[in-house]
Amino acid sequence: MSAIKSVTAALLLSSLAAPVMAGTVVGLSGENELHRLDTDSWVRTGGVTVTGVEGRVLGIDVRPADGRLYGVFADGTLATIDPMTGLATKVSTLAVMLPRGATATVDFNPVADKLRVMGSDGTNLRVTVETGEVVADGSHAYEDGTAPNIIAGAYTNSHAGTEKTQLFNIDGAAGWLVLQDPPNDGKLNALGEIGVKPAEAGFDIASDGKGGNAAWLVVKDGFHSVDLESGRTTEMGKIDGISLRDIAILPAT
Repeated sequence: MSAIKSVTAALLLSSLAAPVMAGTVVGLSGENELHRLDTDSWVRTGGVTVTGVEGRVLGIDVRPADGRLYGVFADGTLATIDPMTGLATKVSTLAVMLPRGATATVDFNPVADKLRVMGSDGTNLRVTVETGEVVADGSHAYEDGTAPNIIAGAYTNSHAGTEKTQLFNIDGAAGWLVLQDPPNDGKLNALGEIGVKPAEAGFDIASDGKGGNAAWLVVKDGFHSVDLESGRTTEMGKIDGISLRDIAILPAT
């Protein structure tokens, strides 16, 4: 684990407040199926298919600025998705897309209100939602030259009006939790092992709006909490009958 470096307590301060429960999670499975999961009871509901936009959904996330669920499709379409019905409504088309075959990660930067779209090949994009304009930021890279394989990522303090955030990723090949700092440069700092080396995973961070953040990871049918200091994971429950490839935490109602 030569790429793992220590990160100062000050850098992680915003991520280490009291634990935050995820509440209701939307999971993406199969081609385009959405499921709702109550993490208090582990009851799964839903099973609706995304309609209204053709093609495979690559990833989903909730936009803090408006509280709506968004999805990025294989052809570059960016759309809102109703988590109850699965109905997708096109918003824009990304001017640049990930290379074919790359595993996609999407998450909203709550400070800049930009969508981060990343690929397992190292691609690191910043998207303006309304126009689809794309800025290609620095490719993912570890200081020691270790080849990155980012398959999931999420920002802390994911709520409207926040002034600080950090981007944490999952490196599937290495089995690491990593901090991307600064996000626009693509520089990766490995924090610790997550205990698995998944080919795909769902990862999101629940925020309480007061500096508290809790990271959640889904690998196949297992739902885990993630320690943002060490990468240590703890299985919290099983998701009956499905394997999820992405998750998004819905805002509390």
